Amino acid sequence: MRKVDMERFGMFTKAGNIAVGEIVATAIERCFSYANLEKELMKLSKVECFEEAFDTAVRESAFIALREGLAK
Repeated sequence: MRKVDMERFGMFTKAGNIAVGEIVATAIERCFSYANLEKELMKLSKVECFEEAFDTAVRESAFIALREGLAK
């Protein structure tokens, strides 16, 4: 799995940033579309302590990380 900067997603907790980072790393490895990444973030946002996973700032940060990861 590719290394993704887990601190930059705008989640409220370190655990939240790690969870989003793991989703992004998987998305890069599997060449997900933005829609697929968004779907995974929506699933994460259903977890009680990660509701902000579908906030605009988190989604935009994840999309940027996906774009950068796929460009490498």
